[in-house]
Amino acid sequence: MRLSEVKRLIDEHSFYKMFAESIAAELGSYKKHFYTTGTTLPIHVTEDIYFTINLLVCQSLSRLYHDKILGQIELAYIVDALQLSEKVSFTDEETESILGEMTDPEINGDFTINRAAEIMAMRDYPG
Repeated sequence: MRLSEVKRLIDEHSFYKMFAESIAAELGSYKKHFYTTGTTLPIHVTEDIYFTINLLVCQSLSRLYHDKILGQIELAYIVDALQLSEKVSFTDEETESILGEMTDPEINGDFTINRAAEIMAMRDYPG
């Protein structure tokens, strides 16, 4: 998966079909181990662009999940790749925390449709 493909998916939800086809093989390997406790998950990301994650990116990913375009495992794979990439930065710690909720159900629990809706509705950060 290339970072530029992730950015395009976030910007253009209609890109999903092409995106899904391009990551199908690597996602299959990731899915095999997703719910296995204590296992290392294979993540393949080509860092072909610099990408800054802000609240709007979190909201777009939440919408893709909320609208059932992305499943939980697909979302987690994308988020894991973003978190591991050296060419990805975050506008602030709150954004990084929100994005982190979308992965690792072993630590964070399952990311729910209700939580996705809450993130989509944010105008500013709580607290």
